[in-house]
Amino acid sequence: MATEIYTVNLDVNGINERSLIDLFEQDLDFTENEGQWRDGTRELGFKNEAERVSKELYEKHFKNDSNKDEIFRVEEMIKDVINTSGFIGSSSYYKSYDYRVIVTEYEYIVVMAYTTY
Repeated sequence: MATEIYTVNLDVNGINERSLIDLFEQDLDFTENEGQWRDGTRELGFKNEAERVSKELYEKHFKNDSNKDEIFRVEEMIKDVINTSGFIGSSSYYKSYDYRVIVTEYEYIVVMAYTTY
């Protein structure tokens, strides 16, 4: 069993469809293990599943829903990241996890801690 801490910084002025790729790239199932990707990922023009999911979550929380407070949208987006199929919240590889979104003047800092088998 191992415990890891991972952080990613999201620029307050620059959240876009590529902002979450770094979070997903820590899991090889989203970058290198094509057998774990959804059908059509390459055909849709994505380099890997990390790019696809990052774009989908950005569009869900930012492109199509501008009526909510930005920090609320960031927190909801990170919840969806955690619960993405095969990722931390829905994978048997991860035993436990916790995360926080820290707000500063210039960025949102996402801190995730998780234990793996």
